[in-house]
Amino acid sequence: DAIIQFTALDRATILRVVDKFIIELESQLADKHVALSVDESARGWLADKGFDPQMGARPMARVIQDHIKRKLADELLFGALVGGGKVTVAMLDEQLSVTTEAAAPEAADAAVV
Repeated sequence: DAIIQFTALDRATILRVVDKFIIELESQLADKHVALSVDESARGWLADKGFDPQMGARPMARVIQDHIKRKLADELLFGALVGGGKVTVAMLDEQLSVTTEAAAPEAADAAVV
């Protein structure tokens, strides 16, 4: 078996990988009538935590799972996002913050129909 050496990813490439994962999550949430907003500081945090010099961007999926998707699971199934809504991911006091906002009642009724 051969070992192939790759050059390290630059910051712009890492941010594109973050964007790819965000777009995938947006698509999954759109099916449930939930909009996703991720600010620049949160994108940077995800890039920092989801990239490892040895592993590349492989840890990114785990970081998004642990810090965003897990927090959304209960809200999507039983909470504010059952009928749709909005998710905002931002940095707050140097921590990743995931906030949810339920859709307006008339929008939720339209989503159920």
